[in-house]
Amino acid sequence: MAVVAVTLSVSLIIAGYIYTSPLVESRLSIVAEDDAIPLFPDTSLMILCPNRAGKMGLCNMDDRQLHAKYVVTVSPPPIARNPTVTCKVMLEPKLGPPSPEEPRAMVSEVLIPTVDKSSEFTCTHTRIGEDKLELDLAFVGDPDDEQLIASYVLVVTIEYDEPLLSWTPLFTRKVSSAGFVCLLAYNVGKHPPPGTRESQKPLGEFRSGDAAVSWQRQMLGLEPSCEICAPTEFLDNSYVTVHVVDAYGKPIEDVTVSLNTTSCCWIDYRDLSWTGQYISEATDSDGNARFPVTPYVTYTVMVEGVVFSEITAPPPTASMTITVILT
Repeated sequence: MAVVAVTLSVSLIIAGYIYTSPLVESRLSIVAEDDAIPLFPDTSLMILCPNRAGKMGLCNMDDRQLHAKYVVTVSPPPIARNPTVTCKVMLEPKLGPPSPEEPRAMVSEVLIPTVDKSSEFTCTHTRIGEDKLELDLAFVGDPDDEQLIASYVLVVTIEYDEPLLSWTPLFTRKVSSAGFVCLLAYNVGKHPPPGTRESQKPLGEFRSGDAAVSWQRQMLGLEPSCEICAPTEFLDNSYVTVHVVDAYGKPIEDVTVSLNTTSCCWIDYRDLSWTGQYISEATDSDGNARFPVTPYVTYTVMVEGVVFSEITAPPPTASMTITVILT
């Protein structure tokens, strides 16, 4: 009887240990080997050198870099068996301008569709340590397709089996994390924007891959150009008054007038600044709706939801008035 009692006691202790001991959470970190963007260590770069950039003298075939390498670390615990590694590459989503019907200030949730570009890449890995893998991301798409010049999200998922205890069945751990890859047209350091210096860095003086991508897309004519940001003395508002009258010139009260814009500008050719504004006011008893606006920015004027015209805001502290006749 004594032997049986001891055996039961040990079994209960083991069962209690298994029940109360939670699994250790796994974490995955991704670091780009090229260290191209110190502020964003999880971001790597590739250079496509499409035909259009080559014809502009910005690159040649020797400049193409179609591989990016990352060190992936799983901790804790170390990977016990051969892992299964999958990669998914998604076009990095960007917010569009606010809709006139739904001002950004009123939006509580924004759903941004993602575009899967995994077919443009292959992903292989090599074990370089107990808990480390070297990931080789290769671009296999058409490097002459300049539309692929963009920023992408790299989602890495690792699955591996591990025993909870030496005598228990294996269970599968699954852990994911995201890095980034920027597909550039050419080396910005060799062909820097005006007012910046040549350098050995592929991004030149740009502080992020997104900014470099936007600059190159504008250089290649793939998207509208952004102006240089106004100096600090231009940060004071200017003012626009929309005066609404009827066919006889009589002011109309309580008419909804809206101004909206999405504009961009370059800050010292290092950062890209986007401004989105949607302003709505009802006309007062004099038929006026007055708006503080950003100097020199182009706004769309809407009256009762109907586009009336486009205007360019006046210089700082200055004012302008436009009259809308409702018939």
